[in-house]
Amino acid sequence: KLKEKYSNYNYYVLSYHWDDREKLYKDYLLIQKIYESTLDSLSKKLNFQHSVNRKKSYWRILIGPWLGYFIQVLFDRWFMLDKALKEYKFDYININEFSKVDLVPNSMDEFKDYVVTDQWNEMIYFSILEFLNIENLKIINNKKFRFDDKVLSSSQSLKSTIKKLRNYFSQELGKSNKLFVKESYLSLSNFTKLSTSINQFPSYWESPALVDKKYNPKYRNFKLNINFEEKEVGTFIKLLELLIPKNIPKIYLEGYGDLIESNLNVKWPKNPKVIFTSVGFFFDDFFKAWIASKLDNGSKLVTGQHGGNYGILNWFFIEDHQYKISDYFLTWGWDKKNKNKLVKIGLFKFLPKAKTNNFLFNQKQKILLVQASIPRFSYHMYSSPVSQVQMERYLNDQFNFVECLPKNIRNK
Repeated sequence: KLKEKYSNYNYYVLSYHWDDREKLYKDYLLIQKIYESTLDSLSKKLNFQHSVNRKKSYWRILIGPWLGYFIQVLFDRWFMLDKALKEYKFDYININEFSKVDLVPNSMDEFKDYVVTDQWNEMIYFSILEFLNIENLKIINNKKFRFDDKVLSSSQSLKSTIKKLRNYFSQELGKSNKLFVKESYLSLSNFTKLSTSINQFPSYWESPALVDKKYNPKYRNFKLNINFEEKEVGTFIKLLELLIPKNIPKIYLEGYGDLIESNLNVKWPKNPKVIFTSVGFFFDDFFKAWIASKLDNGSKLVTGQHGGNYGILNWFFIEDHQYKISDYFLTWGWDKKNKNKLVKIGLFKFLPKAKTNNFLFNQKQKILLVQASIPRFSYHMYSSPVSQVQMERYLNDQFNFVECLPKNIRNK
């Protein structure tokens, strides 16, 4: 569709900087250093903003996933825009006129949806252009644009009713549990065995809905001072200092008081000895805030592997983050040197049996080659395809693989 749309225009496609895989890894190492310095500065600012005295480890759990994604995304967009301005001469740039406030997410979960949209990315590019303040570059604003709010269904399904009932009994019967398990990826039978082996009720917990707060400029009128000495990215550091206060999700600023109050009032165990999750440590802001507060009070965090990239990729931001926040990290069998938190367990992810009436599995003489897909926009860094060009190479690898198969297999 995009090729068809742009076929009537005289246009150039800029070469992508991360097609150079060595640069991609080098930039990842650099960005990880920037991330740590920024986390230092932002933790102190949030402590001051909210009149609290939380450790850096607390803020790493709560805001680390968003901060990591945001820095990686902003670096990519900044570098590419700077590259375009250096390689080509622009007389003017067309920008949709919109309210930036509409594009500030309420939570990390909302941010992951925004960051791969055209609208959010156009807003970020416009913010970078404003920051760069290029002389003699005319910016033309198009008609007013509004970012569509997500449409939430108010219908109650049987599944959601079951979840509510399960959560209610968990709160009543599991409030003194010493092992708190949420989104573990264990099967029902294995989770029940685990719970009964330590004489506790097998509880299933649901995080309460977050309050959707309004954007309030007074909460965002603060200046970050990121202590980072590498001069070649000095401009980018200044850009970060400007855009983080404007774009940080509202749950960490305007909604932080409500988040902590709901954490205090939730009917979950007050003093769990161990918290175990395989998923909830990244996108669930309510659960992350609860985890962080419990770890400050002496609880231990055990996290489990939940996907196949772990231990296989050369480097992977989510894996690095998970390792840093965990007391123990359960893997499906892989290990790495100098990683003493890793515990090799084997595949514990619940894999439901294939239904016998499933069309794909009924095709006994057929072979299914499952492919990956990625958004057009990079959204976090890991050693996999991160652009359309790399995705085309990936697909060509798949075609070459099939071509190398014996004909009797390839025909299936």
